[in-house]
Amino acid sequence: MSRKSESGMSLVEVIVAIFLLGLVTVSLLQLFLTGNVFTAVAGHEVASANLAQEILEEMKSVPWNQIGTARGGTADTILLDPAAGSENGKYMWYTIALTSGTGAGQVRQVVGYSGSSNTATVSLPWDEVPDNTTRYILFPWPVSGKAQGGTSNTIVLDSSLSQEDGYYKGYLIAITGGRGTGQWRRVVSSTGSTVTVDPPWNDVPDATSEYRMVRETCPYRVLEKEVAASGDLITFEVTVTYQDRGQQREVSLTTDKLRR
Repeated sequence: MSRKSESGMSLVEVIVAIFLLGLVTVSLLQLFLTGNVFTAVAGHEVASANLAQEILEEMKSVPWNQIGTARGGTADTILLDPAAGSENGKYMWYTIALTSGTGAGQVRQVVGYSGSSNTATVSLPWDEVPDNTTRYILFPWPVSGKAQGGTSNTIVLDSSLSQEDGYYKGYLIAITGGRGTGQWRRVVSSTGSTVTVDPPWNDVPDATSEYRMVRETCPYRVLEKEVAASGDLITFEVTVTYQDRGQQREVSLTTDKLRR
């Protein structure tokens, strides 16, 4: 009577197989995680470079009277060159960057402008108050559109803008036309096209309302890298910062501004 042949893997062989499979799996997971990290970093780099390029494009079109040397400042104001102009409110919702001298590198949003004294009031106090050594540039860099409606503490933006939740947190929003004109608020959260503001509106915006939005906290700085002897050519550098795994990283672009 013949016996059936019995074959299979020994316990040692099974352990070795599991060990080898584990090594391959861990290697694949590490490769996957590394790929995700590089993809995320590349996404940050591209977004930062695009933001820097947008700022540079705005700066290229800036009139020369929006580049100058300050005559002093206080905790939340800066006294501009008289060439800036005497029209009240002229630079409302402009971005002002201190490009050299005392306070260089700071960026703020202008929330008031007195033409008679050339004094611009900014949205946040300066970390270092500008003085008569401070150089600056003013440029319009807002998000603008027509509202779709609102409630006591919200406004519904144009649907063509970013729908990413939280995208506009940290912005300032001003009603520049239609119902509620003259009000400005801080955005404390956003869900799709709806942003929540603080404090509540005095006059709730509706479909006639026009708005402009700017970043209150700016993840970038603008510096003068070189000024020609004649002063007619200035090289500006825009550096955008972002956080990556707890570390601050930077992307920098430069452009030349020629007096015309």
